Amino acid sequence: MQDVADACRTGAATNVIFGLALGYKSVIIPIFAIAVGIYVSFTIAAMYGIAMAALGMLSTIATGLSIDAYGPISDNAGGIAEMAGMSHRIRERTDALDAAGNTTAAIGKGFAIGSAALVSLALFGAFVSRAGVKVVDVLSPKVIIGLVVGAMLPYWFSAMTMKSVGKVALEMVEEVRRQFNTIPGLMEGTGKPDYANCVKISTDASIKQMIPPGALVMLTPLVVGTLSACRRCRASSPAPSSPACRWPSPPPTPAAPGTTRRSTSKPGRASTRGRWGPRAPTTTRRR
Repeated sequence: MQDVADACRTGAATNVIFGLALGYKSVIIPIFAIAVGIYVSFTIAAMYGIAMAALGMLSTIATGLSIDAYGPISDNAGGIAEMAGMSHRIRERTDALDAAGNTTAAIGKGFAIGSAALVSLALFGAFVSRAGVKVVDVLSPKVIIGLVVGAMLPYWFSAMTMKSVGKVALEMVEEVRRQFNTIPGLMEGTGKPDYANCVKISTDASIKQMIPPGALVMLTPLVVGTLSACRRCRASSPAPSSPACRWPSPPPTPAAPGTTRRSTSKPGRASTRGRWGPRAPTTTRRR
């Protein structure tokens, strides 16, 4: 943090560079901690241990999210107190609560990301055991494609959410400009702004703009699983008449006691009664 503070003296460019470097370096220690947790939990209780480790990390999320509420509430309270011309002591107290909320929010996000890694590993283990997969060949092109596409999905999701935020912010700015131009006395403080319309824009956007990212998360496993199943079926049945792509044959009808089944087709000639047509049993005489 001291390096970032020193970089602020030379301009915004160096500040951004040092900030990005600090953010990238902050990933090293948590990754090693997650790796050690995975190894120890798997050594003690296999996949069940990993699931319990993830559950233990998620048990503190409720407390973290509760304290996280200090951030926006205290920040809004401090802004109202400042606009109302209240004492600076109130602003200092709200800033302290805001800092506590922001710090707790960062810690809570770290716990959520770490537990997500453990949960994903547990889910993968459950899928492998349920599907009967014994070996995962990393050198297979399909596996490599799946890894690359899976690594791309977080960036796609982040891009969609950031674009949604920018779109809503643009709508909000346009609405504020419209009110300044159409409502008389708003710039002088004598007019009343239309708060309801601004709240409506934020509320509608928070619901509508999250539909595409949510659909991406929900539909990706279905699409990938469907395509993978089709490829597996094609690989296992190269010919359309392969038994793997046909319905299973019905069990043969048992013959009555003392009877034998006679073939209805001549050698070298197909039967015209169909594959599963009725066959009349013939009785054999006993001497």
